[in-house]
Amino acid sequence: MNKRGYGMLVIVIVAIIVIALLVVGVGIGNTGKATLGQETKGANYGPIDDDYRNYINCVYVGVNDGWDVSKIGEVKFLSMVRGVVEREKDKCASDSVVHEYNCEDGLRKERNVNCPLRQVCEEGICVNQ
Repeated sequence: MNKRGYGMLVIVIVAIIVIALLVVGVGIGNTGKATLGQETKGANYGPIDDDYRNYINCVYVGVNDGWDVSKIGEVKFLSMVRGVVEREKDKCASDSVVHEYNCEDGLRKERNVNCPLRQVCEEGICVNQ
């Protein structure tokens, strides 16, 4: 086999390995699915960011908090943008808005959620003032 043929073989093998790692989720476990009905009563939910298809194999780290902004949640997922496993934790986007992360059908989704009336965001959750 000449150098060109050997180089193509190496490229094909590397491509197969990368695809296999993506399919098995680089060992981050089974995909998570949000529990419906875990939204917080009185909270105002913004739209889900459109880029969620870039973040696959999403699983909860600890408790599945769904879209409940009264509980802190953390997710782990494979970023197709960066090619690495990442983690994100619910956080405050402002004094009264939580930036919430969720796993749905194995995809990491995120959105801003306005806290219910007379609540503020502290350490990634909505609490009474």
